[in-house]
Amino acid sequence: MTTLTEIESAVADLSTEELRAVERMLHRLYQQRGLGLVYDDGMGVMTEEDLIAEGDAAFQAYDRAEEAHATAEAR
Repeated sequence: MTTLTEIESAVADLSTEELRAVERMLHRLYQQRGLGLVYDDGMGVMTEEDLIAEGDAAFQAYDRAEEAHATAEAR
């Protein structure tokens, strides 16, 4: 049995409060390693890098739409 399999098995038996403690510990480890935090919501699991990329894509789309609007008005 691998360490990851053992961890998965043990985590399944934890209480909700124990799961929250594990999540806080994992977030601390991500921060200590200089990695972005992981977010989990109704849309799925995302990292800070995912959120930054999505924000950047949205701003670029907005900039393109704004430029197209300005070009159309100039005609």
